[in-house]
Amino acid sequence: MPVRLSTALVFLLLLVPAGMLGYFVASGASEQESTLPPAPTASNLHAGAASPAASIADIDLDTLFDRMNENGAAVRSGHLLLRTERTSFPPGRDPTTEILEEEIWFDGTRVRIERRDTDPHSEYSVTSAFDGQQLTEIRTTRPQRLYASVSEAADLGELAPYLDFGIGDLLIRWPLTPAISHGEPHGARLATRRVWLPRLLGEERVVGLSCLRLLLLPQSKDPEVTTYESLWIAPDRAHAAAKFERHNICSNLFTYGDVWQAEEWIHPIEGLWLPSVTAWRRYEQGSTSENTHCGRTEIISAEFNVAIPDDVFHLDVPENAELIAGPREREQWQGRGGRAGAVRGPPR
Repeated sequence: MPVRLSTALVFLLLLVPAGMLGYFVASGASEQESTLPPAPTASNLHAGAASPAASIADIDLDTLFDRMNENGAAVRSGHLLLRTERTSFPPGRDPTTEILEEEIWFDGTRVRIERRDTDPHSEYSVTSAFDGQQLTEIRTTRPQRLYASVSEAADLGELAPYLDFGIGDLLIRWPLTPAISHGEPHGARLATRRVWLPRLLGEERVVGLSCLRLLLLPQSKDPEVTTYESLWIAPDRAHAAAKFERHNICSNLFTYGDVWQAEEWIHPIEGLWLPSVTAWRRYEQGSTSENTHCGRTEIISAEFNVAIPDDVFHLDVPENAELIAGPREREQWQGRGGRAGAVRGPPR
């Protein structure tokens, strides 16, 4: 390859990620609805008030993360019903839509989650229940095909890394994560994972709310992928996340990403603001393919800090269910080079 061509190619590969970063940093300007009031200072972040003399430079990020952690800290138990509508727009084909329902009960040490497809022609459903000593999962994948697994564990936190526990929508799940699955609050993860290099960019409006926008640069597990993220925090909603974006750029210039945005809110108990309606969009774009997906999640009902009957967390395995490995055993099996893991063969 001629020297000039080789040099130009290297320059181009360095220029593209830098240009994409500049685009994502600047893209928020087009989303602003109006000129915003000055940013709050660290001293009045908790109240969400604005000070005329304040500036973005005055805001302490550690204080901001602490405020995020406080939202949802008062939650001890709950019962939620959510409805999610997801639509896929594959190129050259008609859009397809599915509607999923999630019902969740939790009391800090126990949890039950039910997921079901509302399509009358679908037999898909998953029920998971942890009673404090063991996790039982029952899956229905087609008529009269049942799969069940039982996993022993000392507590829910021990099982959480192996499970898709809780709510699929990030903005609804983040404030409830400590109570449902004993995970870290989102603000705590931001504060401890300094590889994210959080940077406060300014104030922008998200569906009428004045929000603080953070730029995050997470360290990708794949060296071939560069990731840029932005998080919009709403001081007037107890510093809950009102919007989140993730954009991934691969070395072959294939790009994909996700955007979550809160559209409506509820304030069910003191110390908790929760998005009641969120919208989600995913895009995938490359030289040979393009695809788009979108979704909308709505909280149909929600109760918090209520007593949950013990029998809710007990799940009997049907006699006609095929026993398969639990989530932890499946991961260990895969780690040893085995197939994706069932005792008598994986669900098909």
